Amino acid sequence: MQIEFLVNGGISIILSPENDMEIALLKQFCKQKNDITEIRSSVVILNKTHRGGILIGKETIGKLDNDESKKEDLQQLQ
Repeated sequence: MQIEFLVNGGISIILSPENDMEIALLKQFCKQKNDITEIRSSVVILNKTHRGGILIGKETIGKLDNDESKKEDLQQLQ
């Protein structure tokens, strides 16, 4: 997988697949609703330690529920 950043009034990232499996994975990745999480400290994901970075992955039900409750709280304040 090739990774490239674009900086032009904003920051974008391009993931370019290099084989058929990566093509299939990116297609599936685009079909799901994703969330971006900043990793600010050391975390272990699948037995591998990551010291900072960004995790892009499927939104969890809990996060969706929290977002909905925040919207409801905001509506009640208005």
